[in-house]
Amino acid sequence: MHALALELALAGGRFVRDQRPDKVLVSQTKETDLDVVTIMDTQCEALLRAMIREQRPDDAILGEEGMLSLEPLD
Repeated sequence: MHALALELALAGGRFVRDQRPDKVLVSQTKETDLDVVTIMDTQCEALLRAMIREQRPDDAILGEEGMLSLEPLD
């Protein structure tokens, strides 16, 4: 579990560092206009979800941006 957590942290950090656009692109807001969800937020979360599913296909995932996965993808 520790190795997977480290792999996820490094992959997420590399993704945000290497793919970060010059301009922040907001895809939605949450409870206030200041609580934004950027395209990078959702793309990074999708990357991490895919990595988790690969290693732990039977686990449920609750993400920060509100995406809940209860079943593995077929």
